[in-house]
Amino acid sequence: MLTNIVSAIRNRGREIEIMKVVGATNWFIRIPFMLEGIMQALLGAVLAWGGLYVIDQRVIGRFSQPDSLELMAGFQVESDELIFTGGLVLGIALAVSVIGSSIAVTRYLDA
Repeated sequence: MLTNIVSAIRNRGREIEIMKVVGATNWFIRIPFMLEGIMQALLGAVLAWGGLYVIDQRVIGRFSQPDSLELMAGFQVESDELIFTGGLVLGIALAVSVIGSSIAVTRYLDA
């Protein structure tokens, strides 16, 4: 995450310098990069949750049948657990993206 944001900052370095000269505040410069990080985190979290859902439906559902492997017999993931896990992944992804974006932009603006 941090690498992506730093790359975006370096690509737009000239624009950032112009905004500083014109008088833009650090928050005005920082917000687009934070939003970009949040969008990447949302996409990653949705893909991760989708992967969990597919694994639950296809793999665990298939192996939890009574006539399948004894190792997976009786193992089921409840929908509440799946929703909680998706929310947890989303929350962690958003927190990491906001923190990473803030660190990257702050380092660039202070330099």
